[in-house]
Amino acid sequence: MPRPPGQKRGRILDAALRAFCERGYAASTLTLIGRYAGVAPGTIYLYFEHKQALLNELFRYWKRQLIAATVDDHTSQNDPRLFFESFWMRVLRFGREHPRAYVFVVLNEHAEYLDDESRQLDQDFFGAMEGFLARHGREGLMQDGHPVVASALVRGTIDKLVGEALEGRIELSDEVIREAAGRCWRALLGRP
Repeated sequence: MPRPPGQKRGRILDAALRAFCERGYAASTLTLIGRYAGVAPGTIYLYFEHKQALLNELFRYWKRQLIAATVDDHTSQNDPRLFFESFWMRVLRFGREHPRAYVFVVLNEHAEYLDDESRQLDQDFFGAMEGFLARHGREGLMQDGHPVVASALVRGTIDKLVGEALEGRIELSDEVIREAAGRCWRALLGRP
């Protein structure tokens, strides 16, 4: 897993990711995170003001990694299907490479303990997809409907596939990712 700069700080962030994924935010104490990181709980305060600050930094780190891996040249593609497939492939490949981090981001993206900066990153990430869906809905390419509903279809499918892969129930091969993209694309079009 990529590690932010600073060996001890990086170990704390890695340990926090493990704890938050295994136990959730409320049950992840700084004592547990310190144990996982191999540091005294008080050491965490040298790097983070409190647990909420630790979670927000971890969330922003992984959300930025996800954005960097997925939002790129595909945003300028004129062909709607190519845009969709490119976005889909990039997100699921990131999920395949970093399943725990992806699930952590998904589980916390609506949490009350996220700060404004973390919330804005989350809005920016799927904003491009919602804009794409709204534009092509207006143009009649896709089923008429609210773009947030269409975006939820896309996000829900991606999130479920990554979760299933993390649990070992499916392998996110490129073939499986393409199959899922085709099925979701047809659902968005409203055609068999």
